[in-house]
Amino acid sequence: YYKNLTFEWSNLFGSCGEPQRCGFYKDKQKYNDDDLIKADRQNPDVFFHFLENGDVHIREGLNEKEHKMAEVTLRVFNLNPSSGGVKAERRRAIELSMTLIKELVGCASQLIESGCEIEDVRSMVFDEFKKNVKDRCFTTAIKHVFENRMP
Repeated sequence: YYKNLTFEWSNLFGSCGEPQRCGFYKDKQKYNDDDLIKADRQNPDVFFHFLENGDVHIREGLNEKEHKMAEVTLRVFNLNPSSGGVKAERRRAIELSMTLIKELVGCASQLIESGCEIEDVRSMVFDEFKKNVKDRCFTTAIKHVFENRMP
C-alpha cells in the first residue's frame, strides 16, 4: 500500500507478534489511525485502568476524543477479550505478583500505623515495588493493582 511509510516512526506501533491481538490483529481491523493511542507518545495510564482479574477499563473523566481513542485502541488491538488471550496473561502476571504486592502493602500499613508520614512511606514502598517489577510483563497492570491496595 504505502511502502514509503514502512519505516516512518509515526506509522509504527510497537506490539507483540500474537495473531489474536496486537499488530497482526490490528492490521485486519477497520479504524482511523488518529483514533489509536500511541504508547510512545501518549501515556496509556491516562486512558486505562487495570483490575486484578485482568480486565482493562477505560478511565472516567476523559473527554469525548480521548474516550473514543481508548475504545478504538482496545477494540483494534483486542486488548480486553471476553476470556482468555491477553486478559488471561495479564491476570496471571498479576497473580504472580500478589505475594510481593501484599508484602509491600503490609509494610506500608505498619509504617503508617507506627506514625511515619504517609507520603514518605508511599514513596519509599513504591520505589521498592518498581525495582522488583521493572522486568516483568504487564507492569502497568501490576502497578494499578498495587496502587489500588496501597494505604
